[in-house]
Amino acid sequence: VLEEKEVKSSMSLKSELHETLQEKINDMGEQLVTEFDLKKQMDIFSKALKFIGIDTFYISMYQDSDNPMEKSRLICAFKKGERIYIPSDFTFKTNIIIPEEIIAQEKENTYLVQSLYQGDEQMGYLILKYSIEEGMIYDVLRQKVGIALRISSLINKLKDYSENLEKIVYEKTKNLKEINNILEKEIEERKKIEEKLKKSEEKFRDIANFLPTIIFETDLTFKIEFINQIGKDLFELEEGNQ
Repeated sequence: VLEEKEVKSSMSLKSELHETLQEKINDMGEQLVTEFDLKKQMDIFSKALKFIGIDTFYISMYQDSDNPMEKSRLICAFKKGERIYIPSDFTFKTNIIIPEEIIAQEKENTYLVQSLYQGDEQMGYLILKYSIEEGMIYDVLRQKVGIALRISSLINKLKDYSENLEKIVYEKTKNLKEINNILEKEIEERKKIEEKLKKSEEKFRDIANFLPTIIFETDLTFKIEFINQIGKDLFELEEGNQ
């Protein structure tokens, strides 16, 4: 009877522990998909892992999802509960899995390497230190962080697209303003030239009126547009005659 009670008690504790872990992971998942800053996402993830007993993990993303084995970028590393500083341009050959300098001086441990993907897109991989026996937990963690990183990636792509679009619109608007300024200057210059021509023409007509030679101008229909004084007197013509 005592053994039966102990078994039941043990099963009850395991059930409670499983429910607690599941609640913690679900809570982590909700926080991850509402946070788009990578550093904050990793803080949320690391705290949840600490709670369930996993103090070491690494996340790497493929540089090119179409050629995943070329290069990867380590975006996050937590060792014994502490974040390891990773330069933003830290890349390595994917088949290395984790660079030696990152795992240096670490005691022999067992790790699980899990692929991070959404649909057909291969994003990277998650490395978790094997610390608990509930195998399903690791797969759930992979799914949660994979979804969060995918959403974050899409948001950042939309943000970059929006910023690039704003730059394009700004450049186009800037170019249009420059063109308008050039046109305005050209129109102003043309007005000045026309004004000068008009004044020159007025001076020419003033001078022509005093010359003893007949001087006149016509349009294409031979309509007289200007005739000097001697022409008017000799031929009795006025501007507008044909």
